Amino acid sequence: MNNDKKRSKIPVTAFSHPLLQIEPGKSLYLCVYDAIYSTVLHGEQNWAAGTSLPSEQDLAEYWDVSKGTVREALYHLLEDGVIQKSQGKRAVVSQRANLQNFNYQALVNPIHTFCSLEIDRTEIEFHCVSLSDWLSGKLQLSEGSVLVKGCVQYYSGKINCATTVFFTPFSLLEKEAVKVTSEVALINFIEHRVYEKAEYAQSSICLIDEMEDNELPKLKLPLMLVEEFLYEESACFMFLRHYLNKDSYRIQTIRKGSDHIANQ
Repeated sequence: MNNDKKRSKIPVTAFSHPLLQIEPGKSLYLCVYDAIYSTVLHGEQNWAAGTSLPSEQDLAEYWDVSKGTVREALYHLLEDGVIQKSQGKRAVVSQRANLQNFNYQALVNPIHTFCSLEIDRTEIEFHCVSLSDWLSGKLQLSEGSVLVKGCVQYYSGKINCATTVFFTPFSLLEKEAVKVTSEVALINFIEHRVYEKAEYAQSSICLIDEMEDNELPKLKLPLMLVEEFLYEESACFMFLRHYLNKDSYRIQTIRKGSDHIANQ
């Protein structure tokens, strides 16, 4: 890395001004979050781990917002692994954030990664389903293709912690030599191998308070729903819905740069 990229402090003028993406209903701290996130991870400079951010006061004055708004944005940047912060000291670029220099995106299955309980039992079932125009288009399936829908339930003792519903072409299971008669092999593929295969993902997280899928068990409402489209190059090869027991999960996102993400 060039020495001119190893700066000890990011100048406040490196950040966009004025704040961008201010939309009706969008919290102001999220606009601050996006501005800092964009500069640290996708800016012209590859800021070295340990590089200081401007003070909360400097950022507040720069964007004409309150220090509380800046502090809230920094809190979420800390949770997402973009920055590190110690009591009484300025925030600095974290080591994890610097992995973006390798054009890499960390992809993990949220089921085990973020569960506060020990999952000790799983149940899986799957079957072939008819193609919908929307999903067949998303997965780029041709007429006559076979689509597999699966459901994996996760338990800690008697507590149903989560359920994952996945959709994927049967041809992918054949290509990856997944032994579908083995529950262990199929679960390992859904939980780990697909995330190793994926180059990037389109993901969303929301809270739901009702269920429309009668095939799912009666999970405790409300639930966190994590939806993911996994991609290899430009092709989407799997769609997953993770239904998470709100009391058993705390999601922390790890965002890292990707040309694919930037171009979405």
